[in-house]
Amino acid sequence: EQPDLAPVWKGFINRFVKIGYVPADVPLLGFNPPLPVFTALALDGRTVNTKKLYKQKPLVLLIFSPNCSHCQHELDFLYGLYTGEEFKNAFEIVAISRMDAKATTAFVKQKGYSFPVLLDNEGAITALFPSFLGSVPLSYLVDRSGRINYQHTGFSDYTIDNYIMELRELCGLPNPPRLNPSGYSGQERCSVCHE
Repeated sequence: EQPDLAPVWKGFINRFVKIGYVPADVPLLGFNPPLPVFTALALDGRTVNTKKLYKQKPLVLLIFSPNCSHCQHELDFLYGLYTGEEFKNAFEIVAISRMDAKATTAFVKQKGYSFPVLLDNEGAITALFPSFLGSVPLSYLVDRSGRINYQHTGFSDYTIDNYIMELRELCGLPNPPRLNPSGYSGQERCSVCHE
């Protein structure tokens, strides 16, 4: 199916001229849009259905490229949480690769990731996400009702504390604020606890 290019074009133009367009899958002002539901085959042969996954536990859906260093850092960070003591079995990850099977398989094998990795080098899955304009990494944090609560474009040290607070909130874990000791912590971090 051909993707609708109108929302992609609006999102692209909005980056430069600030026309006020907000893609339909971006959480904003307390509105948490639904995650597109799809079924796909993972590299390891298992069938992944997003609705089945988020019904069981919160879901992090990450669009990435194996040769992107920021994507690699984000995947390593998430995998550390995924297998670590605090979040073990508390959330699920689905990674969607924008590269071909050969590059993605080699990358996943080298890293030893145990979460499902999907291939989308032709864009059939990413076309379901109006906010995806080609930049990676792009991640969505989804609650158990299937709503996108948080979205991240790119990955940095600042994102790490946000991720931890957001995942604790979605998983129902104790969530002491991770604040910047030298000043304002930023809208994203504060909005985890405050409207």
